[in-house]
Amino acid sequence: MSQVWDFTKPFTPGQLEEFKVIFRGMPTYNEGDWVLSSDLPNLAEKVNYVTTPEDFALYIAYWDNNFNGTMAFDVYLKFFATMYDYALYAKNLAAVNDKEGTGCVPTVKFEEIFKMMKSIYAKLEGLVYVDVLKACENDGRVSIDKFVKHIDEHLKRK
Repeated sequence: MSQVWDFTKPFTPGQLEEFKVIFRGMPTYNEGDWVLSSDLPNLAEKVNYVTTPEDFALYIAYWDNNFNGTMAFDVYLKFFATMYDYALYAKNLAAVNDKEGTGCVPTVKFEEIFKMMKSIYAKLEGLVYVDVLKACENDGRVSIDKFVKHIDEHLKRK
């Protein structure tokens, strides 16, 4: 691997091209341009993304629950390429479960998003799920814009 991967800023076109090569080199790569979610730890290792086994289990469960255990390149790239920005990342995660295009997701799905966000962004430490729900939930749905605003306020207090 020749690139240095910095998950705190946007990737360069060269990094994104290298990521495509890495993705397509995964053991479960399919000509339909997807891999199985079980390849996620291999993929992360290739780009020096380090996390805990518990977090990998959370990420794999997200792909299993929302994409039947497969990771299509174009969908995964959208997530991967926005990791530097928690607001973009949250909106991408939410879009998967926002079937009506309202900017809101069912509370049960939001819990999964919340856990993933906290596992990726150390700066969200101290953010409490119940408090987020109080601020962002209405009629069993959570507004992602309110969630992002809540994160912004949380970070200002830190």
